[in-house]
Amino acid sequence: MAGSETRSEDALAYSIHHTNFPSTDLKRTADWYEMVFGLKPINISKWTPHATTLLMSNGNFHMHFELYPALEIPRSTFEHRTGEHLFHVAIEVADWDKFTEHLKAVGVTPEDYKQRPQDNSKSATITDPEGHSIEIVWHGNRGW
Repeated sequence: MAGSETRSEDALAYSIHHTNFPSTDLKRTADWYEMVFGLKPINISKWTPHATTLLMSNGNFHMHFELYPALEIPRSTFEHRTGEHLFHVAIEVADWDKFTEHLKAVGVTPEDYKQRPQDNSKSATITDPEGHSIEIVWHGNRGW
């Protein structure tokens, strides 16, 4: 059913398993995502001794980062509304107030706050050290 806010195990696509972004510094990336989202690195060294991929998870979703030390990564900006650099991932948080207080405590400043009365949702955008835009969202009317 289009627009349904319930989860369906019958759906053709159930969920996003992971994202994959470039990183010029995997340690800095790992430290930031652990500090901000509580993601933990997954050790893959027994399968890939000289891995250039960082896998991180919190048990609910995964984020992967591929090492490109010399890459110039386009930085997402709020001017992207004109169509340039609209690259981002949106992460749903369980408690909006608690998460925004956590961001303040770790020195991350959200921007572009929005409140949407049509679905009782809130969103804001943060930027990781590589310049990737991350939309944080919360839906007050979801029962999951």
